[in-house]
Amino acid sequence: MGAAEMTSLGLRVAELIFSVIVMALSGNMISMYIDGSPPSVNYAMFASAFSIFTLIYLFPASVNTNLSGHPIVMVVVDTLNAIWFLTSGIVLASRIKVFDCDSQGILEDNRVTNDSAEPPKTCREAKSTDAFLWFAWACYTASMIVSFIQAMRSRGASRAGGRGGGRARPAKSPMMTQV
Repeated sequence: MGAAEMTSLGLRVAELIFSVIVMALSGNMISMYIDGSPPSVNYAMFASAFSIFTLIYLFPASVNTNLSGHPIVMVVVDTLNAIWFLTSGIVLASRIKVFDCDSQGILEDNRVTNDSAEPPKTCREAKSTDAFLWFAWACYTASMIVSFIQAMRSRGASRAGGRGGGRARPAKSPMMTQV
């Protein structure tokens, strides 16, 4: 197993850990709402669920690129995950708008905390969720780069007939002395 595969596998483990944490925090926030949860929290739950679902494919494909079907598929899946976590992190951060989770007046006007049974707790969980969304985004962005490098290497290896990167040499035609 090469350095790229080891790096990719380490990133996959971190992505799984961050996705599970985001899912747990989002699920706990969703359970605290009285009349339904806000879309920003639901979107964080979607991003983590999509991530965990795709990691079922990405773990084996990271170890053995032959299992990926086509090398560019890993790049596409990593890009989708990076987009989901990026947008979820932006949306949740823009909806929280709270620096102090103990200020009751601010929490009542907040879109994320106003319908919660325990607004200060929900505020802290939302901030934590947002932090882990950004950590997961960083991991998926790094994975996207590593997957792209692996896809380009496998493309070069398949063109060169398995000899490594570079272009394949054209077939030589017979010389006059061989005819």
